[in-house]
Amino acid sequence: MSAMRLVEIGSLEGWREYATAWDDLWQRSAVRVPTVRSEICTHWAERFARGQPVHAWVVAEGDHFLAGLLVGARRIKRIIEVGATLTNEWCTCGDLLLDPAAPAGPVLDLLVAGLAEAPWSLIWLDDVPVATERWQALLQAIERAGLPACCDPTLSVGQVRIAGDWAAYEASWSSNHRRKIRKATKRARQAGALTLERHSRIEPAEVPRLLARGFAIEDHSWKAGAGSSLRRSGQMGFFEDHARLLAAWGQLELVFLLLDGEPIAFEFGYRAKGTYFSPKVGYDERYASLSPGQLLRHELLRELWAEGQTESVDFWGVWTPAVGCWANHRYSMGRLVLAPRRWSSRAWLTAYRLARRATASRRPPLFEDGDAGDPSSDRVAAVAADRG
Repeated sequence: MSAMRLVEIGSLEGWREYATAWDDLWQRSAVRVPTVRSEICTHWAERFARGQPVHAWVVAEGDHFLAGLLVGARRIKRIIEVGATLTNEWCTCGDLLLDPAAPAGPVLDLLVAGLAEAPWSLIWLDDVPVATERWQALLQAIERAGLPACCDPTLSVGQVRIAGDWAAYEASWSSNHRRKIRKATKRARQAGALTLERHSRIEPAEVPRLLARGFAIEDHSWKAGAGSSLRRSGQMGFFEDHARLLAAWGQLELVFLLLDGEPIAFEFGYRAKGTYFSPKVGYDERYASLSPGQLLRHELLRELWAEGQTESVDFWGVWTPAVGCWANHRYSMGRLVLAPRRWSSRAWLTAYRLARRATASRRPPLFEDGDAGDPSSDRVAAVAADRG
């Protein structure tokens, strides 16, 4: 058996050579979201980190990857450059990959030894599921290495775990939510024929047409007036390329709610390893009285329950009241900031901790009921509006 070794990759070009081994590790790992696969990570870096260094640390045994972490350069407050997860409001590609059959302690000790010599002042990892076993194991390895670090939950994410029968799940909703869905369904069916249209097996060549149809719905939403619709943001090309990759893997799902054949709500989703992810939902505000976003959610969940092939639906964003109506589980996402082995890094981490304390005193905490973060933030407002 080959000895474990740390492989350090200092460029996007170099990282591409390991794409097959990376995807094999993703497939074995507990990470379900497909945006962590190598081609989407590469696509994100080419789009949003042009000209910036990309760095990866991989623990390998022969040609077999046991763990891996990919980061890119990012400047915080235009002052300090850090190694950060590949994440923004359009897509999250950052997570820790770990082979569940590997000895987590020795593997992650070796990975942390690489992070300790990182070329940046800080390692700044946002939008990571800090409560999972793999991230908790990484935190333990960081502690064993004696590296200063700070880890905080930043938001709660809702899930629907699909178990039992539909009637029992429906009965778990609040009486107010059940009443609203009944009334919305009745109003919609009085207005016309209500149909859920799902595209689960999509040829990559069909992606531009379907996306254009879906995101045209945003042109009749609040986003059009705010200039933040996808087509006005300049990111339509990114989503098309992103979606083509997912479609080629059979992991893209585009969902429309139709009223008399007219799309009134749309969801850009993807699925992998038994989980359906819901990163983007939009609805036509001309039909707001029918609650089209919530009706799409209701009809889609009912179909997924009936099919019996999906273990959970992950809302993949900030917890909002609209998400809370459906979710029967939640988990925490957070930020891990780590200081490599240099005195200046320790100083920067101390400054970050002081700034964090000052900021925390001026905003609401993470409540136990899941209303995470500052409810006035753009991200929370955008997700709430998207949910319809």
